[in-house]
Amino acid sequence: MIFVENRLGKKVEIVPDDILLKAQSLACGCPEHLLTIIGSLKNLQEYESKCILENPSGFIVHSWLLEESRKVEVTVAKLLADLLVKENILDQDYGFKK
Repeated sequence: MIFVENRLGKKVEIVPDDILLKAQSLACGCPEHLLTIIGSLKNLQEYESKCILENPSGFIVHSWLLEESRKVEVTVAKLLADLLVKENILDQDYGFKK
């Protein structure tokens, strides 16, 4: 699942499968590529979490990577949501248009 903060400060869940379904009408595959990046970031975060537990000597580095990758995920999720607004798939509050 992907959460993004809308302009009202409310966290909104964006479901990848819903995005892929709605984005089929687009001429480009940018939403799919952004979803792939988010998935890769989540995989990295899972890996970093395991490293923190299994390799205490690398705690500082892995904690830093985990925190920074979370920031990147937030940025990419917002980029995806804003793209979907520009493509008239989401409204300004990141809800799917009817």
